[in-house]
Amino acid sequence: MSSKSYSIQKTIQNLLGTVGISKTDVSFTDAMHAEVSVHYTQLWNFEPVYKDTVVKAAPENPKPSDELLSVEDLRKFKTDKLNLIKEGIMIKKPFCNRLEKLSAKELFELGNKINRLSNQHAKGLEVCPDCKGYLKVNCKRCSGIGKVLCPSCQGKEGGCSACNKTGYIECPSCKGAKKQPCTKCKGSGYVIVDTEVFCQAVCTNHVEVEFDNKNYNLDIPVVTVEPCCIQAIVSSLKFYLNESEYLDDNSFELKLTSKTQLSYLKFCLVGISKIFNFWTVGQYCVELCRPKVLDLSYSLLKNELGDAAVGTTVGNIKSKMQLLDKLSKDPFFNTLLHAYELDYDTVTNRLNTDSSVQNTYSSEVFALKKRLESIVAVRKEELSRTLQTRLLTSTHGLMSEYFAKDCCMSLVEFMTNLKYRPKSVPRAWNMATLFMWGLTLFISALIPLSGLLFGCFLLSVISCVLVSYFGTKNLLIYEFCFRKRLFYNPLKFLDLNYDAFRSLILLAGVIILEIGVYLIH
Repeated sequence: MSSKSYSIQKTIQNLLGTVGISKTDVSFTDAMHAEVSVHYTQLWNFEPVYKDTVVKAAPENPKPSDELLSVEDLRKFKTDKLNLIKEGIMIKKPFCNRLEKLSAKELFELGNKINRLSNQHAKGLEVCPDCKGYLKVNCKRCSGIGKVLCPSCQGKEGGCSACNKTGYIECPSCKGAKKQPCTKCKGSGYVIVDTEVFCQAVCTNHVEVEFDNKNYNLDIPVVTVEPCCIQAIVSSLKFYLNESEYLDDNSFELKLTSKTQLSYLKFCLVGISKIFNFWTVGQYCVELCRPKVLDLSYSLLKNELGDAAVGTTVGNIKSKMQLLDKLSKDPFFNTLLHAYELDYDTVTNRLNTDSSVQNTYSSEVFALKKRLESIVAVRKEELSRTLQTRLLTSTHGLMSEYFAKDCCMSLVEFMTNLKYRPKSVPRAWNMATLFMWGLTLFISALIPLSGLLFGCFLLSVISCVLVSYFGTKNLLIYEFCFRKRLFYNPLKFLDLNYDAFRSLILLAGVIILEIGVYLIH
């Protein structure tokens, strides 16, 4: 076996090893090689941009000064400077001249930095971006609706007793007032901002492979280079500048080329019938793309997760427990579960401070329940996107974006539906409550001894724990999450408050019956 063939096999073995796939589970074909030209294209676009940074709230009846521009003067400053940057080619020319002298690796590193040209600052007054000068903002929790989806039934059809079967309850933050005082301007309607106007240089990178001998196309399939592999490619290969030019849209393009060798093979994994292609370039055999082997490995788990989220097992507590246990044992999903609460709080806080999201659904065009459901849907989408980024990072690009998105969206739905209350839950509590009340009444009437009465109360406490643990299984899930240390506060995602409420009703009834019978005797 040649060293080059061994090198490409070593590359794919090391890559698969990052996600726990053993070398013995991988089978290869013989490697094929071809001389190729690797073209690295970097396109720079220059956009005039301004950024307002709120320094502090303005005092009441603020007055402009030499160091503090008025609202009108600050807007004129922005407009004039933006137009000057848009028309001035000399601003970007020194920057572009410097680009031509950099290596491919240096160009890529520079493109991943924030590049601001011709920065200019001014400080002035601006209408408060949150309240728009009206001094009050929509409530962060309910987005100005005054109500939130019922945490017990999640707005499911038919509702529950906690929300009077409406699917929503009064917002606990604003108590239905819908508005809250603006904390950014502190009631003045204006803020002091530091305005920065600059030319933003943004680049896009693209790499493509061209066979020097076109006949190789018959034996080796064409490869599309993935963005996640570009940094390693430009760092390992020696490129030379082929062409640089200003385009008609005022962008600047650099084209670099490297002559090297491409290696190619096919491989398969134990237990998976699909055959995967794999390409590398250069003497270090740097991969051009990453095969999505985890899409097939996790297809069954994804189906289970989707079924538990919105399918036939959505109300099956036992299935949810089994799936939660399976997720906690998987290295990738265990990471997502441990990060779920942090990401949930981060996304919720970000959306609560995003006035555009709040104002969108405060319109009366939307029906109340639809508005509440839309706000929850936005949070789910944002949370799913955050988890997707984590999953793609932990799987090292061996899972496709659309597959990771489906998995994370199903995980968010699954976690949301942990609070879903099937009809068997109220039924279990009703049976336990009636049984204990009947037993208490029977014992109190026939044998009115204080010791037996205390024992009856103790038995009621035990029955509450048993119903919550084995009946509704909310306490069982809570114990599992606490033992695995998945969440700092599991009550955010469980319906344990309902069990506590029903336990209080049961125990209160027992105490009232015992006192009533005692007074009669």
